[in-house]
Amino acid sequence: MVLITQNTKTKKSEKTSPEYRNRIMQFAPHSVVQHRNDDGKLETVCKHSSPECRALCLYGTGYGIFENVKHPRMERTRYHHERPVEFKEKFLTEASNNARLASKASKTFAFRPNGFSDVLWENVCPELFDLDIQVYDYTKYPYHERPVESLPSNYHLTYSRSEKTTRKMMHDNFSNGRNVAVVFRDKLPDFYAFLSKDYYNKYSYEMVWNVYSVIDGDVSDLRFNDHSPVIVGLTAKGNDIKKMESKFVIDNDYKCFGDIKMHLNYDNFGGDFSLEENKKTGNVFKVSSDGNANSIPLDSATICYDYNRVHSGMDDVVFLNSALHHVMLG
Repeated sequence: MVLITQNTKTKKSEKTSPEYRNRIMQFAPHSVVQHRNDDGKLETVCKHSSPECRALCLYGTGYGIFENVKHPRMERTRYHHERPVEFKEKFLTEASNNARLASKASKTFAFRPNGFSDVLWENVCPELFDLDIQVYDYTKYPYHERPVESLPSNYHLTYSRSEKTTRKMMHDNFSNGRNVAVVFRDKLPDFYAFLSKDYYNKYSYEMVWNVYSVIDGDVSDLRFNDHSPVIVGLTAKGNDIKKMESKFVIDNDYKCFGDIKMHLNYDNFGGDFSLEENKKTGNVFKVSSDGNANSIPLDSATICYDYNRVHSGMDDVVFLNSALHHVMLG
C-alpha cells in the first residue's frame, strides 16, 4: 500500500509551480472507517468537521466514486488507526523518499498530509517536520487550538470555513495571519465581506463589514505561497453539490462594489488615503495571491456578503482591510 500519492490538484500545482514536487495523502474522512477506540467510541480523523462539511465532502466525488480509489483511502485510514507504529514508520520512509527525489531534481517537496482529514500531524508525527520539506494543510480547528507559534516552521495551515464558522473565528484567523478558505457555489467574487466583531454602529444605525480580496484557490494547491490576509476562494465541485441548499457553500448573490456606501477604517488601514479617491478614479485595488495590488473598475468589481444568519436592510458601511491597499501605500 502506498500512502503518499498524487491527485489532479497536485499535478496542476506542479505545472504552475515546477520548482515543487507536490504530493498528498488521502484518508477516508471523519469516521467513515468504523474504528472504535478503547472507550468504545468511533475514531474520527476530522474532529471539527461540520454536518454540511461531511455531507458535501469531495471524498466520494470525481475518481472517488471508483472502488480502486476509495479502497486505498479506507485502508490507509484503517492502517493509521489499527497499526499506528507501523504506519508511522512507513509514512516517514515515504516522506523521506519523496524529499530525496525532490532534492535530486533540484525541487522542494511540498506535502499535504491531510487529504480528506484533519489530523494533528505536529503531535502524531513531529519527526516529519525534521525533513527538509514544506508541509501544508487546510484545517477546521479553531485558531487557538493550532496557533502559528505552536506549529513547526515548515507547517502552513489555511483555515477552512464551514456553516458553523463564527465571525470571531474569522477574525481570530485573520488577525493572526492565517488565511481563510471559502467555498462559493459557482464563480468567485472579487471581494468577500463578513460582519466585523462590532458590526452594529449605534451612531449611524448601519452594519459594519470587513472586506478581503478573494484569490482563486483552484489554480494551485500550494497554499503556503499565498499572500496574507486573503480569502482563498474555492468553487463547489460536482453538479449535485452546486444544486444543494447549503450554508457551507456561499451563494453567488454578489453586489457591485461601486454601488456601496464606503467608509475607511483608519485603525485597520492606516495612512493618509481616502476611498473617495477611489470613487474619483473609478477603481478599487484587489490583492492577488502573490501580494500585488491590481486596479479594477469599481462599477464591475463584485463583492459577496456572508451574512452568517444576520441580514440588514440598512445601508452598508464597508471597512476595507489593509491588504487591499498596502501596495499603494508602499
